[in-house]
Amino acid sequence: MFLVLLGIFWITITGANYPSELISTVLFKIEGWLSRLADTVGVPFIISDLLIHGVYRVLAWVVAVMLPPMAIFFPLFTLLEDFGYLPRVAFNLDRCFKKCSACGKQALTM
Repeated sequence: MFLVLLGIFWITITGANYPSELISTVLFKIEGWLSRLADTVGVPFIISDLLIHGVYRVLAWVVAVMLPPMAIFFPLFTLLEDFGYLPRVAFNLDRCFKKCSACGKQALTM
C-alpha cells in the first residue's frame, strides 16, 4: 500500500520536471517578447514593469510550477479511486486510526 502511493508521488515529482521546464521556457520567452513590445510601443516603464515583470511573471511561475504536477497527480489519484484501491486503504487503516480517535478515511489526506 505504501509503495503504491510512494510510486504515484515519485511519478508525479519526477514526471512534472520536464513539462514544467518546457512551460516556463515558453512563458518566459513570451515575457521577453511582451517587454520588447512594450518598449517599442512606448509604454511607461512603471506600467510595463508592474504588468509584465510583476503580474505576468508571477502568473507564469505559478502555471509552470503548479500545472504539471496537478495534471499528473490528479488523474493517477482518480484511477486509484476508480479501481477501488483508495477505499481499501481507508478500510485497512481504519482500525489503526481508531486508536487515535480518527477515521480511516483521513489516511488518504496524509
